[in-house]
Amino acid sequence: MIRKMLFAIAVLLTAGLASAQPNLNYSFARDNQGVPIIGRGLRPTVTAEMGIPPGTPFYDTSTFSLYYWDGSAWTGSTSTGQLLLTNGTGAAPSAAFASDVNTGIYRAAEDVTGFANGGYGIIGVRGSAGLGYGITVPNGSSIGFNGTTVDVVPDLFLWRDAANTLALRNGVNPQFFSVYNTYTDANNYERGRLKWNANVLEIGTTDEDAGGTGAARGTAIVSGATGVLKQGTTTIANWDTIGFYPGATDTYSSAYSTLLWTHGYFSRSIQGSKSKTLTEGAATSLIKIAVPQTAGSNFADATIQWVVYAADATDTQTLRGADYVSAVNKAGVETCTRGAVGTAINAVSAGTLTCTPTCVVGLTDEVEFALNCTSSLTQTTLKAQYRADMMQPNTYTPQ
Repeated sequence: MIRKMLFAIAVLLTAGLASAQPNLNYSFARDNQGVPIIGRGLRPTVTAEMGIPPGTPFYDTSTFSLYYWDGSAWTGSTSTGQLLLTNGTGAAPSAAFASDVNTGIYRAAEDVTGFANGGYGIIGVRGSAGLGYGITVPNGSSIGFNGTTVDVVPDLFLWRDAANTLALRNGVNPQFFSVYNTYTDANNYERGRLKWNANVLEIGTTDEDAGGTGAARGTAIVSGATGVLKQGTTTIANWDTIGFYPGATDTYSSAYSTLLWTHGYFSRSIQGSKSKTLTEGAATSLIKIAVPQTAGSNFADATIQWVVYAADATDTQTLRGADYVSAVNKAGVETCTRGAVGTAINAVSAGTLTCTPTCVVGLTDEVEFALNCTSSLTQTTLKAQYRADMMQPNTYTPQ
């Protein structure tokens, strides 16, 4: 391929020189294109009197070498000046091949080298600060990769789908994009994946993404600087066995007030609650529920589960209860009704523990659920744990 290219350049140069200086004393035959035969074949004997311009190239087919005339002799394979070609086009590149004249190299624009295949400019190499340094591929073309040589059809393609839109696609073949955390060799690495697998888009990491000395890593979906959805890292089997959790606090929700899950399925339990230290003998607010004045959303309904824990140095008491709370707001006046769900139960090692739940009104577009508890112990601890199930997407604020 290099030999053909060098030969093509030599032919183009000698053709240009011959046409630019028709009175030079060439004593060589010309081909049917008018090109002096000096451009190829066995290296001829040339003297200065023949008027061959310095820098004229000659490709010696016996040694497969390119020579240049320095005015008095052939100087080996290095020219003392530049090889200057016509600009050319994608259809007719400046440097091409004798058997494939529309494939080669040309000047696509100022400071842009173009590569043509089949008469079409397929790649531009930019080399100026104004254009930016790099490679340009025209619209409708792709960058292809394969695992062997350049003359094999690629099996991976990068495309421009639209402005500022990069695509990884190859017909009906599912694509797999890997982002590496570490890479030592093909057997030792850590990576994440974006992969189509059996018509399911996989995002994250699996056991396949930790090779050799690499470790299985977790996955987080973040917003700003905070993780809002994370996958555990103790083992990377799948979301079913590991589960996911919303960061280190209870700031985030698993859905949205207007984008709700239809069902939740759990094989074992729903666990977790908020905790609040109580003031003995006084109503302590646990929850505030917003009840707006807006017609159609000026009501709230919740089921609140709670357990109170009291302890001193020797004894422990618990009291478990649940309450329905229903509230409405009429022009800024809240009404709230509370009712017990069943009978509260307790477990005590000594003494008694009693609690009175209440629904507090008189606030600004909200109601409160509070507990007033008394223990017979001279307690070191008096706390409530609680959570609420809301029927409407009202704002719920633990206290």
